[in-house]
Amino acid sequence: MKSTQNNGQGVDIASLSEPEMRRALGLLPPVQVRRLVQRLNEENQQ
Repeated sequence: MKSTQNNGQGVDIASLSEPEMRRALGLLPPVQVRRLVQRLNEENQQ
């Protein structure tokens, strides 16, 4: 899954280390983080 939310740079969230992921998520508004987590959870359940 590629995320293009990051200033137009494609960021492959799955390839980030945990600290990088936490830092990246810290830059997003909480609503967006919740949406992202929800989408990841839905993808994992399929």
